[in-house]
Amino acid sequence: MHSKIDDADNIRTLLEKCGDFFMAMGDNVRRSLFIDMAEAGYKGVNVSTLTAKTKLSRPAVSHHLKILKNCGLIKSHRIGTMNFYYINVQETLDHVKEFVATAEKLIAADASFVK
Repeated sequence: MHSKIDDADNIRTLLEKCGDFFMAMGDNVRRSLFIDMAEAGYKGVNVSTLTAKTKLSRPAVSHHLKILKNCGLIKSHRIGTMNFYYINVQETLDHVKEFVATAEKLIAADASFVK
């Protein structure tokens, strides 16, 4: 039988998997870059375009892209000498969805004791 303790342990594990996502999306600049990449679709967008749109330095944009890439929210493909970045969220969203579902289950179990 599945217990509240198992669910709490599962939430800890899932939160570890989702931690980088929450950190990455907690920044206004990264959210803006993410939206720019979403608008570009799978063809992607390069650092020069993102730099011009954000008015940030190229190294600053690259730093934010690295964080988004490390947490699994974006990928890149190369054309010639340029990298084009695009969103790739399925695996990360699966972890977030599982975290939310487990948290809801844990909260619902507590709520049933209140009634």
